Order: sequence, then C-alpha cells, then structure tokens
Amino acid sequence: MFYRILILNMKVVTLTAVFALFPMLLAQTLAAEKTYKMVGTEYPPFTFTDPATGTPAGFAVDLAKAMCTKSARTVSVELHPWKRAESMLAANPGTIAFMARTEAREHQYRWIGPVYPRRSYLWTLASSNRAEQARKGELGTLTVSVVRGYASLDELRKTGIAERNISEATDDAQNLKKLLAGRVDLIHANDLVLAWKLRAEGIPPETLVALFDITSPDSNEYYFGIHRNADDTEVSLLQNALDNLRQSGEFDRLLAAYPIILRQGTQGAVK
Repeated sequence: MFYRILILNMKVVTLTAVFALFPMLLAQTLAAEKTYKMVGTEYPPFTFTDPATGTPAGFAVDLAKAMCTKSARTVSVELHPWKRAESMLAANPGTIAFMARTEAREHQYRWIGPVYPRRSYLWTLASSNRAEQARKGELGTLTVSVVRGYASLDELRKTGIAERNISEATDDAQNLKKLLAGRVDLIHANDLVLAWKLRAEGIPPETLVALFDITSPDSNEYYFGIHRNADDTEVSLLQNALDNLRQSGEFDRLLAAYPIILRQGTQGAVK
C-alpha cells in the first residue's frame, strides 16, 4: 500500500512539473516557429524578381533572410506594386518591408536599421531642354512622374513643382517609360534603381541626366519597417541580428554580391 501511495505521489509530482513547464515549452516552440512576411516592390538592386528563377531577390531580401536566420526565425518574401505592399505592411502583424524612414512614416511602423543611405533625384532626358529650364528656375512649370506611394512624393512637393503637374506610376519601370515616351518632363528615381533599370533595358546611361538631389534630411536612410504592433522583444532581436551581421562582416559580404551598389552608391549619378 505504501509503495502504491509513493508511486501515485511521484506521478502527481511528475505531472505537476510537466504542466508547470508547459507554458515555457510552448513559448519556446512558438518563438522557434516565428515566421515573418517581407513585402516589397520591384526596386533593384534591393528587391526584385530574379529573371532566372522567378523568385524574389536583392540585397534587402538577402539581408532580411540572414537577420531572420540569425534570430531563429523564418521569412517569406512577396513583391507587389509599392502601394499594395505598404498597405499589407500596415495591416498585417508579422510583416516587414525595406523602405525609406521618413517623418510622415515615423509613427506608422517600428524601425530596424539603418540599412543603407538613400538618395532621391529628379531626372530628365539629356536630349531635351528641360535641364536648362529647371536651372533657370522654371521647375514649377515642368511635369514630373513618381511611383505611387513613394516617400519622394513629399520631397517633390518641396521643390516648387505644382501639384497638378505631378503624376504617378505603378513602378519604376513604368516611370522610366513615361519619360522616354515624352509623356512627362521629369521623373523621380533613386540613382541605383535607375542605373539597374537602364542596364536591364539596354539603354545607354548618358540618355538621362540628373538635375537635382531632392533628398530630405529626414529620409536619407533605408530601414526595415515592421508592423507598429510588433513586440519589443522581436524588434530588439532583429535589430541585434542586423548589428551582429555588420560586426561579423557578413553584411559587407552580402553587399558585395551587388557591385552596382558599391559603385553607384559613392557617385550619386547614373554611370
């Protein structure tokens, strides 16, 4: 009888210990299975569809994957028109995006970074007289196109260009086509993205000329934006992962896979 009671008590103690540990084990399991969704747009060399595989690629994609791996997380990547991508970021917890950190966006998201310097330029055709007009102070009379939802829209409004002269494009490829077709006088573009697009289309870089750097001081860095309700622990975990990747040299190794960033990033113009 004594042994039966002892065995029964041991079972009770064992079960109590298991139940006591269960929340901890569950939390660890859920943490280990944490999956993020990265959303973005066709913004090479940072985020783009690899023509060879049809899958998302780019420096920001590689970096996000490395950060998640280091944090024992997984990440899936989807590319959409930017306006849709940003709507997904704002609506869905567990979503991240590579984007400009701006004053207008500051409280809409949490931030991990900085990742890379950002430059914002106005471009025109080298064969047109728009450059001369702009430099004579006639910028306000010219038409310009910008990708819908980009931070550069706020920067454009500060240049003196009339609101009625600003039109929007779905992506940078459509933006470039509008300029080449003569539908607008100017376009906004990041120099790295534009250089990639020109090369992909076989267009000589001297076809376009940069007029002005319109980068705002409050939006001169790219970050990873994360849903504003993200847990503090998760934000810190990903930030620490990014910092560790920099310190270990892995960040630079990932960057080296995209020579155009290293070449263009210090020159600020299409070459």
